[in-house]
Amino acid sequence: MDRKVQQDSHRPTVRPHPFSSLDILSIPAKERFDYWRTQFMAVLVDRDRSEWANDFRGKMLRAADHNGIAFTNLHANPMICTFGKRGSDIITLVTVHQGVLHYRHGNDDTAILDARSGLMLFDSDRPAISSVSSATSHDLSYLALPRSVVTAAMGGDAVPRGQAMRFLPNHGLSPILQAHLNTMASHGEHLPPAESMAAMRAASDMALTLLSRLNPRGVADGEALDDAVFTATRRYIEANLGHYDLTADRIAAGVGCSRARLYRIFAQRDQTVGDCLREARLRRASQLLETLSNEPIAMIAFDCGYTDLSAFGKAFKRQFGVPPGDWRVARADARRIA
Repeated sequence: MDRKVQQDSHRPTVRPHPFSSLDILSIPAKERFDYWRTQFMAVLVDRDRSEWANDFRGKMLRAADHNGIAFTNLHANPMICTFGKRGSDIITLVTVHQGVLHYRHGNDDTAILDARSGLMLFDSDRPAISSVSSATSHDLSYLALPRSVVTAAMGGDAVPRGQAMRFLPNHGLSPILQAHLNTMASHGEHLPPAESMAAMRAASDMALTLLSRLNPRGVADGEALDDAVFTATRRYIEANLGHYDLTADRIAAGVGCSRARLYRIFAQRDQTVGDCLREARLRRASQLLETLSNEPIAMIAFDCGYTDLSAFGKAFKRQFGVPPGDWRVARADARRIA
């Protein structure tokens, strides 16, 4: 075997970052808006005639998971979006961070959407028109979900017949998911790839859990819902394990269920919430010890939710058989040999 091939085979695979960004200023001015329009598969995008003489500015941040669920954050000048023309089979879960949008749908019903509107669910294939109410830019984030995934979670149509959108209840999991989407928009592309993907999975799992609780028949498949809560809990822990005060009560609130139910779901799988949290923290710590070779162990412990270095050291040794410092040295030696 070629020596170079042998060396390359020992190199760790570089994981692509799940987030990608687009700043339309990188496109020649005359082509900017036309190029921007090509980025939207579910809607037709246009501008008001009064805006055509003005330069268009827009930024987009995107990520996707293995279920076909995609996250997008938009920060752009005013534009007009026409829904119901493309047969996309996409349902969007939207939150507005900045700006005021007018959304006309159904029997000429008009909804005014802004940062106080909470989470909203849109059927992209039902006729509607949205527009920004002023010349200021707008900022919003949304999850695009395949219709089949939403129908399976909800057991029926996502939006009542004759309408194209609905407001979601502003309690339980909704404000947690809304805050999570806001955080993804602000910090997603700056996280390491593994953490970014964990944040994306957490958003997907929370969205599906939230939608399953909106089942129009008033009931849900108990086993499927428990599975969704279990998965959402693990993702929520991965995304928030740096918080030293991450308790079972806080985790239960984060995924929209009671603490008793959370305990029951984990017990059915011969696990505990505490064990899941501890293992996630120590797993993250082991990764950081290996990749951040100059970072003080105390800082890594703190970043993984430990405020007591001694407690961290004992927990780490119980999990991996060696103290954190010895683990770091052993992993560095293994890399040099490879």
